[in-house]
Amino acid sequence: MSEVLVLPTIVSQSQDGWNAVFRLRVPVDSPYFQGHYPDFAILPGVVQIGWAEHLGRRLFPLPERFLALEALKFQELIRPGAEVELALNFKPEKGKLEFVYRTESGQYSTGRLAFTADASS
Repeated sequence: MSEVLVLPTIVSQSQDGWNAVFRLRVPVDSPYFQGHYPDFAILPGVVQIGWAEHLGRRLFPLPERFLALEALKFQELIRPGAEVELALNFKPEKGKLEFVYRTESGQYSTGRLAFTADASS
């Protein structure tokens, strides 16, 4: 993908070791809502995954090469203007980054990104 990733507004963030929590505000005018869907805009899952990886790379020494998506679940829709929490947990010994998008009312999506430093994998 040659496009630049457009991030949400980071309202706050905290980190404790391999765990981090971001409070994110999804802009109403985010380009990711265009055409997804015209009468009922939702944030695409691929964008949620991209944000988790990008913010994870800011804080943690993630291995260079993406290997797989694991245990991916989308439970609720993220709509324009939403304020959500993104919790990240990096497991360096496994090369995995777990993510959860949530609010006090519940989870929106969860998953795990697996990476490897080995170019032959």
